[in-house]
Amino acid sequence: MKKLIKKEKVTDKKFIIIFILIVFSFFHDLIKDSFEKNLDKFDCSRIINLIQENKKNIEIYNNLSTILKNDDTIILENNSSIKNFVLILGESISRNHMSLYNYQHKTTPLLDTLKEEGNLFVFKDVISPHAQTIPSIKKIFSFLSYESENKKAWYEYKNLINIVNKAEYKTFWYSNQESYGKYGNIPAAIASLTNYSFFNATKEALDNDLYNAFLNTFDKNKGEKNFIIFHLMGAHASYGNRYPDNFNFFNKNDYNFKFKSKYNDRVVEYDNAILYNDFVVSNIISLFKDQESIVLYFPDHAEETLDFREFIGHGDANYSKYMLEIPFLIFVSDKLKNSNPNLIKNIKNSLNNPYMTDDVIHTILDILNINTPDFDKTRSIINPNFNKNRKRILIDGKNYDSDLKNNL
Repeated sequence: MKKLIKKEKVTDKKFIIIFILIVFSFFHDLIKDSFEKNLDKFDCSRIINLIQENKKNIEIYNNLSTILKNDDTIILENNSSIKNFVLILGESISRNHMSLYNYQHKTTPLLDTLKEEGNLFVFKDVISPHAQTIPSIKKIFSFLSYESENKKAWYEYKNLINIVNKAEYKTFWYSNQESYGKYGNIPAAIASLTNYSFFNATKEALDNDLYNAFLNTFDKNKGEKNFIIFHLMGAHASYGNRYPDNFNFFNKNDYNFKFKSKYNDRVVEYDNAILYNDFVVSNIISLFKDQESIVLYFPDHAEETLDFREFIGHGDANYSKYMLEIPFLIFVSDKLKNSNPNLIKNIKNSLNNPYMTDDVIHTILDILNINTPDFDKTRSIINPNFNKNRKRILIDGKNYDSDLKNNL
């Protein structure tokens, strides 16, 4: 409120009115029910705990940002020339609910078209290392992998943003997720390393809002080479809040559910969220299709939606293969296809490679033609020297290929 008052967006008078309304709504609830029933709302310890928690979150964010910015990244070779590299990081998107991956409902009509036109390459066998956001993000943006999990803290590994900054890319982060708190501190700390960051984390925000945010800010901040990240809310629960009313397309009557469940309606909502995600991702791609650009899209993890049990959601504590099986897509503009035919050849030859995105930093650096002491070409999915025999070991030691892939 103080910041808004300083910016003259909220006057002192309006602030007082808002404060009175908040207090009134609080006491109205007390009067409406019994005083005894709501007595716990007067518990001052809850307010104190909240203040302490917020203070702790701010300290965590500041400490992380400081540690990550104290960088001594070494680049052995920098032959990067791609004008625009775009990373679209999705949220809770399962490839098993995308028509692009042969799902029965037409949930990705726009991406389907891009594939048919020959500019979108669809990787068939990619999984996330975790079934929740934060542990996945730690591995996506650094050289941390399951093999090195317990050797040192994730933030002690070299990270992607510092590397591309040093490789003379102008870096951008556009996010529709929260910028603070238990789930926001780590992504926000990584985002703070970019040259420009924008967070649109309001309750009503939709992912396509980032499209307009980009249009309003990019041209005046862009460089010769640009590395741009869009962090979406995707199909994160609650699914019905992830898309506008005009994307309420699928109907429960069109579904043959495996079993009757209280979650049947939510499966339909999830597919509507996938349909909207198709629109958002395609919209972002359209921003770069006429320039020398490459767009990489994948989500942090997938989602289970009544696939074999009465359960909807995700999480490492109760994970299944359906929470890990993600789409992995690369869009290449015509200009880049013409200027870099060898890259296109390598991408086409790698579509069936088994991959886990704790190694994705190697793929990104390989595409950009940047070499560092930690880069390993055998861990890049598009590299001719890619190691197809690397085991995909999960959080509890299970092997995805032998224990989960063909089960359930």
